[in-house]
Amino acid sequence: MTRFLCLLALVWLALPVRAEVVQLVRPGETLLTLQPGSARALVRETRALTLPAGESAVSFSWSAANVDGSSVALSLAEGAVGEASRMPGQDKTLVWQVNMPRAATTAAVVSYFLDGAKWQPSYVLTLNAGEGRALLESSVRLTNETGAPLRGVCVQIGPPGVALADQPAAPEPAARISATPASAEPGATDTVPYMSIPDIPAVIHYTVQAERSGNVEQALRLGLDQVGLAATQVPDGPMLIQDAADPQVPIFRTQLDFQPGKEFEVALGPEPDIVVERKLLSSKRNNLDFDRFGRVTGLDTTEEFLITARNHLDRAVTLEVVETVLSTWDLKGPDTAERQTSSVRWDLPVAPGATAELRFSLVKHSGTRVKK
Repeated sequence: MTRFLCLLALVWLALPVRAEVVQLVRPGETLLTLQPGSARALVRETRALTLPAGESAVSFSWSAANVDGSSVALSLAEGAVGEASRMPGQDKTLVWQVNMPRAATTAAVVSYFLDGAKWQPSYVLTLNAGEGRALLESSVRLTNETGAPLRGVCVQIGPPGVALADQPAAPEPAARISATPASAEPGATDTVPYMSIPDIPAVIHYTVQAERSGNVEQALRLGLDQVGLAATQVPDGPMLIQDAADPQVPIFRTQLDFQPGKEFEVALGPEPDIVVERKLLSSKRNNLDFDRFGRVTGLDTTEEFLITARNHLDRAVTLEVVETVLSTWDLKGPDTAERQTSSVRWDLPVAPGATAELRFSLVKHSGTRVKK
């Protein structure tokens, strides 16, 4: 397949009569490195060229494409490349003198910056909550405003936060290359599948603060770090979350913003199929303190609560029950998973279609009964 050949081609200049005429061979691979947050791309065209021994000349021309002429560079796998010069009256043609130690076929790479390669990544996360796994698939939507036809180009994504102009010959590290080449005529758009990452650890956490409301909030936590993903492989972009059992019904739409070293979590909203009820079973006052006039100066209030969770889902869940408990209060009940200054958390397992209960008591100290 022709790659950038129509407007961007290597052309051999006419050499002295005694020199051998070198023929241009079929184009090789064209690699397009996209830069996060920029429409400027790095192009690396690879050609297999048969060169004669000694000196010869090579030229590279472009016409309508938005090529940064100051960035154009030529390298050979074998042989030496001299300084580039411009042909008289031709601003879009560069010429190099090359010197080969022997006649040979060698790889020639022309690299340059190309403006107008607009792109947007997007993601689809297929969630299998029952197995605690997810499949992340991405695609790149490439809009060609470069002025040159993009035909069968391989696409990769360069490192975020690093200007390609700082590394024109070495854009690595970069994301993996798309398995499907992109093709887009000037003004057209092509969408290519980019990567597919299976078996990502995915856990939905269910949390309820029953004293405030009975709504169970769900949050998805993805172990992107655990499957070896780097930030270069997942630039920010919109993400659709769908259920593996019924992918036709989207669960949630969000933004994938992956920062290595930080757990990726997205709030999915309420889960209506888990119903929680909090009841005050009893409340009594005791351990009263009095002053010398018989007035109450301190007391304890003991409250007993029952939290009931009904799971109408077809899978078991662990419900995180969060309760406000001040550090000056006494808590009596099951061991907590976590206790902080003003709250505690229990992990309450609930089988599918079943009910689970959590019973606890709070002793609230007032006045002189407050612990020092």
